[in-house]
Order: sequence, then structure tokens, then C-alpha cells
Amino acid sequence: MSVALALGLPGSVLAQGLSAPQMEALALWAPSGQREAGLRAQWEWETNAQDGSNQSWVRQARLRVDAQARQGQGTGLRLGEVWLQGEAVGAGAPRAGGSWQWRLGRQVWAWALTDTVSPGDLVNPRDATDPTRPVHRALWGGTVRWQSGAAELEALLARSEAAPLPHGAWAMPLPPGLVWAQPASPGGLLALRARWRTAEGAEWRWVAAHGPSVAPVLSATPNGLQAWQPRQHSLVLQALRPLDGQSFIRAELARFWKGANGESGGAAFTQWVLSVDREWAWGEGSVYGLLQWQDSRGERSSLGPDLRRALDGQWLGRLQWRGDDGRQLQLEAVGRRGESLLRIAWIQSWAGQWETEAGWQAVEGRSGQFWHAWAVNDGAYVRLRWRGA
Repeated sequence: MSVALALGLPGSVLAQGLSAPQMEALALWAPSGQREAGLRAQWEWETNAQDGSNQSWVRQARLRVDAQARQGQGTGLRLGEVWLQGEAVGAGAPRAGGSWQWRLGRQVWAWALTDTVSPGDLVNPRDATDPTRPVHRALWGGTVRWQSGAAELEALLARSEAAPLPHGAWAMPLPPGLVWAQPASPGGLLALRARWRTAEGAEWRWVAAHGPSVAPVLSATPNGLQAWQPRQHSLVLQALRPLDGQSFIRAELARFWKGANGESGGAAFTQWVLSVDREWAWGEGSVYGLLQWQDSRGERSSLGPDLRRALDGQWLGRLQWRGDDGRQLQLEAVGRRGESLLRIAWIQSWAGQWETEAGWQAVEGRSGQFWHAWAVNDGAYVRLRWRGA
């Protein structure tokens, strides 16, 4: 539901739209003891103003508030996305100089090209409670984007925040007398991205950034451990190429260097990801499949795993069937010999607003391997989600 108001101004037309709040509730239960509950509200307001110079200016504000409670982590209220956007585009033929867009506020920059592991996704820190379903944390910042035809340039300046620690896995309990220190403040981040599309549907992206890592590393303190995000220089090349109308090859190649002072705990390394995915029509629904491999070479952090490289040398596969009535069957497997995660889930929609997910996951890993710490979540689970206005 929306309410619109139109006002006449000299030489311009102004329209305003106010959307009804969108609500979403989430509950998760598993016999292993995993519990999660959440509430999300999203509200949008939009204005559209056009002046007599045949240019259209669009301004949009968006507010999202996330409240999450997880067993062992207490209850937290987190602000999601809040941003104001403006753009100038030609109402008729495209301008020879291209179009400009700016956005200020708290936001998420979706720069990932590959699945789960994406070196180019280096702006927003991730909550890795579920390593194969990462959730991005919004940051305060601003962007300026220029686009002309198939070319696009974007500059970004943001203030990073401490990445949440995955409870019960990476942030392990410490012996008596030792404590987890408050995460160090990461500081600011500057990033540039160029994107170019070809007539055949291929896409090339180049990303350069300087700032804190999106994933924390560990360092020792006199009384325990502290998580912090070392500063780094990053250069990433991303490529997307269609094989036909339903199949795509995706690739990312990245190089990460330590910050100017070679901060302890950081690492210089090269990382690459290669994947192929395809979607098939199946009756009144569709089937989607993906196969991906990722690896890296270079230095390793001295304490704990580097979550950016946790799936190095492992295969990731997904197979999903989706019916036109909202039903889904999902199969997911990631790992290598000796350590892996296998998950199967059935998702069912009810009355357009309710959604249930029932699944089973098996986690295998020996002591010292990445998946060993997540074995506490081995078993069945049920997730209930409600969306409404």
C-alpha cells in the first residue's frame, strides 16, 4: 500500500510516495541447541522531481532496522540500511556525458560476483555465523557513480565497523582468566570500481581498495585475545561470460597486500575463484545448479583462521528446484576430503506471507580443520519466516 502526493512548482513536477512498512519475523530451532530469532522492518519514501531542462532528479530514502537475538550472544538491536539517493538522467535521449548518481547513508554495497567466496566483495563486513549464507553489515558512507552506455565508474568512501564473530565456532570460549577484548575500530575505507559490458553479454569489473579487511583476525593481548581487521591494499579483476541464455562462467582474481606499516596479523596473498552456473526450465518451475572452486596462495595469519580464505581448496555445489507456487528444494555441499558441509532443505510458502524451511545438515571435520568448529550445528533444523505489511 502506498500514499502519493503531487504538487505543482514553477517549471517542475514533484511527486512523493510513502510505502507501508514491510515487516519480517524469523525463528530458528535445531535439536543441537541452535536458536535464533529476529525482527526486521523496512520503510521507504520516494520523491520524483522533473524540471524544465528535460532532466529527471530522483531522491529516495530507505530505512531498515534489524533486531536479532541469538543464544549465547544476547539480544542486540542493529540499524540496517538508511540512505538518501539522487540521480540525474535524461528523460529523452541519453546525454553525451552520461548520467550521475550519488548515495549517502548507511548501506550495503553488493559487489560480489561469485557465490559465498567473492574477493571483490570487500566493502561490508560479514556475519559468518552461517559460513555459506553470509549476512552483510551495513556501513556509513557515500558513493558517486557515473554511467555512459556500457561503461560505469564508481567511487566509494565508507567508515568500517567491527565484523561480528561467529559464535560457538571461530570465537571459541577461552580458559579461565582470559577474556575477549573489545574488537578494535577498523577505520575508514576507500574503493574504486570500473565496470564494462560487451554486446555479447559479457562483463568485466576492476576493483581497487584501501582499508580494513571485511573479516577479522586474532591477536594476543595480556589478558586474552582480540579480534581486529588489519588494513590492506586490494586489487581485484572480475569476469562474467554467458555460455548461452541460461549458463554463465564467473571468475575472480585478487591480490591483497598488507597496509603501509605491515600490520601484524595481516597477510599478503593471491586468491582466485571459478564457477559455472545454469538454470533450466522444469515444468511450471525451474532448476538452478552451481559448481564452484576457490583457492589462494600466500602468507597466513599467525592466530586463528582467516575467514576470507576458510574455504580454500574446497568445492562448492548447489542444486535448487523452485516451483511457481513458492515451493523449493535445496541441496548444498561444500568441502573436500576429510571436511565438508552437506545440507538439504525444503521451503514451503503459505498464504503468501508465511514461509517454513525444514532441513538437515551434516558437518564433518577433524580437529584443527575449519569445519570442525561448526560440527555443533550438525542435525535437523526448522526455520519459520513471516512477511507482512
